[in-house]
Amino acid sequence: MKYIILTVILITNLFSNPLWLKQSSNQKYIGGVGIVNDISQKRIALMKARAELLENIKVHISSTININKTLYSNGNYKSDISHSLTQKAEGYIKNSFKKDSFIDKDGRYYVWVVIKK
Repeated sequence: MKYIILTVILITNLFSNPLWLKQSSNQKYIGGVGIVNDISQKRIALMKARAELLENIKVHISSTININKTLYSNGNYKSDISHSLTQKAEGYIKNSFKKDSFIDKDGRYYVWVVIKK
């Protein structure tokens, strides 16, 4: 009976997703996750993970809000609001390394790239 329970726990852990898929940074590391549909694209996954890591470290954000009010002769007015947001990450990452990788049941490959805090 003990062997059956242990086997079920091991099989469940084999197919459960690692925590870093939901939260790429923690108390010890700042991280990024790269995802590709096929394990043969490992290099692309690494590039995507490093790009996300860079975004987590240094992101330039530009935000613009435009408010246009039109006053009519009858005293009513019309208000139009538009908002645009642009994010840009650029730079160089030193000392990043692949901490872990994972293949899900559908064959997608995930890689976790981190730097120490």
